[in-house]
Amino acid sequence: MSNTASLKKEYQDRIVPALTKEFGYKSVMQVPVLKKIVINQGLGMATADKKIIDIAISELSTITGQKAVATVSKKDISNFKLRKKMPIGVMVTLRREQMYEFLERLVRVALPRIRDFKGIESKLDGRGNYTLGIQEQIIFPEINIDNITKILGMNITFVTSAKTDEEGYALLREFGLPFKNGKKTKVVMAKESMKAREVKRAKLVAKYAAKRAQLKAEGNYEALQALPKNASPVRLHNRCKITGRPKGYVRQFGISRIQLREMASNGLIPGVKKASW
Repeated sequence: MSNTASLKKEYQDRIVPALTKEFGYKSVMQVPVLKKIVINQGLGMATADKKIIDIAISELSTITGQKAVATVSKKDISNFKLRKKMPIGVMVTLRREQMYEFLERLVRVALPRIRDFKGIESKLDGRGNYTLGIQEQIIFPEINIDNITKILGMNITFVTSAKTDEEGYALLREFGLPFKNGKKTKVVMAKESMKAREVKRAKLVAKYAAKRAQLKAEGNYEALQALPKNASPVRLHNRCKITGRPKGYVRQFGISRIQLREMASNGLIPGVKKASW
């Protein structure tokens, strides 16, 4: 219980102020929280040997400190010799104290025991949740290697209240999950002189907007042509808000197509993901 209390206190004292400062939250209630941790094991070989389910339930219950339950199939699949409601996996959902205790043991004890460990991938699901794949259950100190009959992996899903992947990543990073240092893609920025020229054109268009409208209404096109060329709004270009790129501009997002593709692939635009056929 001391670990749980310390982890909760750390969230309130350190993590909440850090995230509030990083994302500019106006209220403490906006700061994302870790709702639950779901551990799931898929056991396809259980169709041939039903004892694997009992072994997996025992091991997962020992690891998490909470009774695991078997998951059953929803339909018949003859090719896999699978019948409806046949047990094919094991899962457990952790909340509150047990969730914090498991997270503490995972970060400080289990993950460092992985051979040649260099950090975990930092790709989230687009909604601020993260799934970590573990290939061997023997990384947990609760498991006795001498009693192991089969090496089993598992998926650990961290469900957060974050609305974006950035917020979810920041929350899990503050909790101590050892993410790899993501490779920073080189962003080709437009020249500052080009950006300054565009700003100057926008000011000139605003300056002569009323006069252009007046001359158009009067039908005085000779005087209209005498105005500076850059005073016409058609001379303005839509530019990417990040890089300043004038080509491939996507009006809905205000960025170029290249930035849209990269940000969508990294889950930085809520509701947008890469299409696959």
